[in-house]
Amino acid sequence: LEAMNVMGTEVNEDLEKIDRQIKGIHIQVDDALNAAQVSQTTAAFYNDKIKKVKDNMVKQIEETEVLSKEQDKEDDLYSQVQHEFKSSSGALENVRPQADVVIELGKRTSNDVSQLRKDIDTLLNKMKELKDKISNF
Repeated sequence: LEAMNVMGTEVNEDLEKIDRQIKGIHIQVDDALNAAQVSQTTAAFYNDKIKKVKDNMVKQIEETEVLSKEQDKEDDLYSQVQHEFKSSSGALENVRPQADVVIELGKRTSNDVSQLRKDIDTLLNKMKELKDKISNF
């Protein structure tokens, strides 16, 4: 009987150890579950951030492609205008001596007109003086 009591005590002790181990395993499983939930929430958060960054990058790539196409159009237009500009520049250089002559003639004419205006003013003043003299007689 005493041996059975000892054996019963040992079995109870073993069962208590197993119970503590099972409780410890439950605690570890709960901790692991909590950690997994935190990891899942964190992963979802960063997944959302990564998606936003990816969407922004796609938009920037699309905008870059549009700008690149516009740049190509502007480069083509520049090439066309550059040729016409060189042609116009050459024509302007050919006409420049004649334009300089016309400008010089314009300056001379302007000076002549100014002098003529002064002469007319002088003549009008003399005529007025003469009229005044005639009127006073």
